[in-house]
Amino acid sequence: MPFISVILPIYNVEKYIEQCISSIINQTFRDFELILVDDCTPDHSMEIAKETVGKTDDICITYLQTIKNSGLSVARNMGIDCAKGKYLFFADSDDFLSLDCLEHLSKVAKNHPDADIIYGSSEETKDGQLLGKNEYFQLEFKNRPLYVNDLRILSKMMLNTEILPICIWNRLFRHNWFESHNFHFQPGILAQDLHLDFFLAKHAKAIAICTSITYFYRIHSESVSIQKKSIQDRCVEWCVCDWMRHLSRQGLLMQLKLIFYWTQYLYLRKYEGKRVPPSLIRYSATLWTLLRAMLRNQTVPPDNIR
Repeated sequence: MPFISVILPIYNVEKYIEQCISSIINQTFRDFELILVDDCTPDHSMEIAKETVGKTDDICITYLQTIKNSGLSVARNMGIDCAKGKYLFFADSDDFLSLDCLEHLSKVAKNHPDADIIYGSSEETKDGQLLGKNEYFQLEFKNRPLYVNDLRILSKMMLNTEILPICIWNRLFRHNWFESHNFHFQPGILAQDLHLDFFLAKHAKAIAICTSITYFYRIHSESVSIQKKSIQDRCVEWCVCDWMRHLSRQGLLMQLKLIFYWTQYLYLRKYEGKRVPPSLIRYSATLWTLLRAMLRNQTVPPDNIR
């Protein structure tokens, strides 16, 4: 069993895939497998990927392909179902890793074997240039513990984007834990990382943080994160409504604060001066009922909370 399964979906990244795969196959840490998922890319990305992998013989390379172009979530889920590693690691194929990425993250994982998630630090890059220090991605700049197993603190950290980033890439996930809760990425939405992070925070018992720079996030015009705002907003709206259906007592206050934050975001971005969709009105009413109950120190209705 490899220590880490690196899952890399590939779609329309022929300009970036060589650097990405080179950064993976040349890792100083060698106890990993690489799972390449071809999401029916229309360009030459897969040919470049296979050529870059070349005759690498000390790591297991697995090639998968979706039946049709299905999006990042489906490709990642296919990789998860195939993975054999003790830990899962997701990368985006237009980004790249530091050559000691897996070495740093695996060291933290071995020091904290009960940690369900190990977070790495990242830097942004654009047009081949590093963009400098960014507190959102570089975790050493934030005043936080490097290991947490207190459930009261976990949700406060994981559901607060000012403390930990919501991106799923550049983390190690303990595979058994991930599988035991049947975590998968929601197909058909762009905000799959945002959506899943809510559920990860509900079930995490311990996390650890690596302050070394292990990942480089590339900013470019074709990036999924730079998409039409109306599409992003519809995805966030779907996330908010789904979260309201899956509230839990562990970390409830932070869950409600997260929902309130993104509801405000939607209103300011999309609905200012316009009619708010009935779905958001319905779930906002439930939210305010729960908040009032908490403020009055009453018991929250059990059919609202799982």
